[in-house]
Amino acid sequence: AARSCRVTVGTSAAGWTEEDCDYLCDGSADEAELNAAIAALLTLGGGKLMILAGTYSLTGDIRVADDHGGAYVEAEDYKSVWLCGEGGGTVLSGPYTIQHEKCRLRISSLHLEDVKIKCMSQYIDYSEFTMHDCSVPASGGIVVWENAAAAEVRNCRFSVNDQYTAGERLIFLVLSGGKIRIQDNIIDAGQNGEYAPSENTHGINI
Repeated sequence: AARSCRVTVGTSAAGWTEEDCDYLCDGSADEAELNAAIAALLTLGGGKLMILAGTYSLTGDIRVADDHGGAYVEAEDYKSVWLCGEGGGTVLSGPYTIQHEKCRLRISSLHLEDVKIKCMSQYIDYSEFTMHDCSVPASGGIVVWENAAAAEVRNCRFSVNDQYTAGERLIFLVLSGGKIRIQDNIIDAGQNGEYAPSENTHGINI
């Protein structure tokens, strides 16, 4: 059986040092270290990326994608990546996107501050996505893109401020996909909690 590896990321802004982790961020453009850690994890065959408590400031997207060296790989052989934080104490601060393609992605115990998630799969490149025990305030959101083979969002808390327009207050958007499960989440929609999706999409909205 394939081994599951573990890579740890910390930030000096929270007091972590190079002795505490494999990749050390500094509170500025932290996507560079996060992307390097994800790439290393995929090279090792996939596994868990432990993101220690602290605030990680993003000036670009986080990319969780595997090109498989240009070779065709059956979906059942896709590698798995688990982005795991330490609850509300691990904050990813945007506004940027976690892009997910050609692998299995699991996200847990993170606070996503203005960070959206997109499943970028197209055509035959089916990906799977799981998110649980996360908090997503205000303008955060999830987009399950075309041909997501399976997606599950559970035990998360979403908060939406009334200052955002309808288009920005979308939480779930499904263009096409397989098994989509959204359950046991808390959605605080403020005073204005609904809007209709566009004609070309169907989704689950606050």
